[in-house]
Amino acid sequence: MNSTSSDRKTFGYVRVGSVEHGSLHGLINQVRSLTSAGIEEENIRFDIGSANAENRPGFECLTRHITEGKAQEIIITRADRLFRRPSDFIIFKKLLDNSQVTLRILNFSNKNWDELSDHRRDELSSYLSLWEDSSHA
Repeated sequence: MNSTSSDRKTFGYVRVGSVEHGSLHGLINQVRSLTSAGIEEENIRFDIGSANAENRPGFECLTRHITEGKAQEIIITRADRLFRRPSDFIIFKKLLDNSQVTLRILNFSNKNWDELSDHRRDELSSYLSLWEDSSHA
């Protein structure tokens, strides 16, 4: 059953690589950024571990919200919180588009992906390409 647009919510997603080296402080800062952007804490999903990990329960929950029609917008603090590989990001973006869910990346001036200038989209694509290159090093 698909939800009506008034039933759909904004969800946030945060992730840190580990519980060591101050990463929990990073997790708290990401949550604060999302709550400052207007997301209720109970609508923030999180994971601790690599963006490349197979087991990301917070991300899996977020994906379910999208496919079940419960999400209208996803907000993240930085693109690398979702994925390290551009190909994974592109697959996720197609899921969002097919589900009519917007993506807002806070480090891109609080604009939706679709509202970014071509220059900013190219910048994000280049940034994602750097992650791809560094993962093969």
